[in-house]
Amino acid sequence: QMLQFNWQGSPSLGASAELFTEIMDGNTPAYCDWLSAFDFSNNPVNSGSVEQFAQTFISMVQQRTPNFKTPNILAAWGCDFAFQNAVPMFESMDYLLNYLQQNYSTTHINVKYATVSEYFEAVKQSAVQLQKTFPTNYGDDFFPLDEGLFWTGYYTSRTELKGYVREGEAVAHLAESLYSVAKQFPISWDSQTAFDQLSSLRLANADAQHHDGVTGTSIPQVVLMYGDDINSGISSTFSGVEAIIGTYLIPNNTIPVPGFSVNNEALLTLASSTPVVIYNSLSWTRNEYIVIPVNTDQLSVVNANNTAVPFQVNPNYFSNAIGSHNLFIEVTIPPFGFATYFVSPASSSPSSSSQQVIQEGEDQIISNSFIELTISGTTGRISNITNKQSSLSISFNQELKQYISQQSGAYCFGPAGAAESLSSSPIPKSIVSSGPLVTEVFQVFPCDEAAESYAKQNIRVYSSSLSNVQDVEDFVELSFEIGQLPSHREVIISFETSIDSRQVFSTDDNGFEFLERVSSFTQSIEGNYYPLIYSGFIKDDQSQFTVISERSHGASSLYGGEFEVMLHRNPDMGDGFGPGLTDTTTVYPSLRLIVDKPQNSKLPARRQPMLINFPLVAMSAQTSNSVSEWKDYYKTDGTFLQSALPDNIHMLSLNSLASNTNQVILRLTHLFAVGEHPVLSQPVVLDLSKILSTVQISDVAETTLTANSVIANMTSTMITLEPKQIRTFVVTLSA
Repeated sequence: QMLQFNWQGSPSLGASAELFTEIMDGNTPAYCDWLSAFDFSNNPVNSGSVEQFAQTFISMVQQRTPNFKTPNILAAWGCDFAFQNAVPMFESMDYLLNYLQQNYSTTHINVKYATVSEYFEAVKQSAVQLQKTFPTNYGDDFFPLDEGLFWTGYYTSRTELKGYVREGEAVAHLAESLYSVAKQFPISWDSQTAFDQLSSLRLANADAQHHDGVTGTSIPQVVLMYGDDINSGISSTFSGVEAIIGTYLIPNNTIPVPGFSVNNEALLTLASSTPVVIYNSLSWTRNEYIVIPVNTDQLSVVNANNTAVPFQVNPNYFSNAIGSHNLFIEVTIPPFGFATYFVSPASSSPSSSSQQVIQEGEDQIISNSFIELTISGTTGRISNITNKQSSLSISFNQELKQYISQQSGAYCFGPAGAAESLSSSPIPKSIVSSGPLVTEVFQVFPCDEAAESYAKQNIRVYSSSLSNVQDVEDFVELSFEIGQLPSHREVIISFETSIDSRQVFSTDDNGFEFLERVSSFTQSIEGNYYPLIYSGFIKDDQSQFTVISERSHGASSLYGGEFEVMLHRNPDMGDGFGPGLTDTTTVYPSLRLIVDKPQNSKLPARRQPMLINFPLVAMSAQTSNSVSEWKDYYKTDGTFLQSALPDNIHMLSLNSLASNTNQVILRLTHLFAVGEHPVLSQPVVLDLSKILSTVQISDVAETTLTANSVIANMTSTMITLEPKQIRTFVVTLSA
């Protein structure tokens, strides 16, 4: 009788986020048991068969009754694709239930249609009457699922689609908040069209949250549909964003609205000074590098004051490169706001990097004021990372490996054995592009099974000229080009370190709270895999190694000091639980690596996922105006906040309810868990009326998370956010 319990999934929120939970009993899969016994689509109930069906039903109820503390039994009557022929299904269910009710005096079974809420309420009432209590489960997420095979492959399946989903989320976050404040602009603009464009992305993002969507477990045609819909929604939404930004920049209707493009065609065919508006959707000031594709290294960059700013141009060696080079500009962007920079053609290449092929036997040192990275001349891999600020150094071996699929599919990961090297010739070909701001090492790993490598990576370290360098310099960035994979291959990145982590590691539970995982030597490799949504880490008393991701992956630590992330899968087979997985795409995931003391790793482990998953967005416009003329005509910077939010608070949502209302959904979340940080884990007091700068807030109502039920109409705009708390409000905005 342990199938029902109170589940407290968040140690920080405790009983306030408690859910009454039931694990379905029965055969595998349990949720299909009732339908398997009563598949009426091909065998409808009639007067001759109803008694037999009733006896089967009674037997199944009696079989389950001892497993539960109350006499209430849930008959979950459904399964995948079960009601495609719905009429005979529902008619037969009605027939059977009516028969059972009519014979209650002999069966003593009361049967009724019910929602899950009604069922749980019946259980609760019976438990009170019978004086039964339920145990509490603390802080578990019940991963991984074992049904003979471990369902740990879908953490990574369809890596490309998982990237689209995360990009769609980021674009929606930017556009939703911008649209909400833009409706109050003094200058008229086509808000209905922008809302329709935004709605297309809302729908695409929502569809992709289907349990066979972002998981990558759909048939290929549906996977393609999800990706196409998200990309179409992104393109449509950006059209609205470009129009809003252009409208906001003009002081009145006598000035033409500049035509912006996030595709930055003007920079790819640069002919004159080009304004680039860089937008920050987060509620903190950001000192970072923006990376923009260009087709020349002969450039100059200034800010709106016509003052030169640090920049660098490096070649782009990846196959998906839009331009031949990447332009790196070090920028400072206000919270929930923008700043303007100007890129112009130049007669020379003053900020181009130099390129050098790494020779075998020569160690390569890359460093900034925070970190020092050693690439071994013997192995061609990262062999050491030092945090200079903390005087901390760990030995390191980073390796691209592959598992050979044996019983893998879209859902399950079933390797034939331990991961193996991609090649018997282990040293990758490496080219270093070095400069004062950015140093990159592009590596091509030889692969024995393919004429051309299907595993490439770029190691990047930034150096800042600004005073606040932590967001720029405290990580190593790894970007990958993985694919086209041969059949039965599942590629991972493995990090072997000197950290004494034993078999303990942590990953984030749905991007929310870190859960400690313990690998078991008695468990199979796949049984030790867990989802990594934003970040994960290994640590000992002195050191912590943290991995930050821009899309979801499977991850594990199979032995002490090791941490691995699965990057791409092409099992080219099925696992018996749904469609097989054949994925011949080439994917481009990225990771950020942080090495520091455990106590110093808390802030970047929370902040860096926000920075990489909600990136700065650059949009440029073709114009004949000079820098000074542009500044005379248009606003060149701005913020929609009165001041930056605290480092531990994230504005999760600012979403307009409809195009014809000024009501918006405002969600705020505390990023830190209880006891995670001595300062940043403290409660935060905010005044909602002093968050936004260009609009006023009124008529505040706190609601449930989904904003479909009011908790309280508030008379004060003062709120407190406890650790890991999310609070949702419906407010009215006015100019």
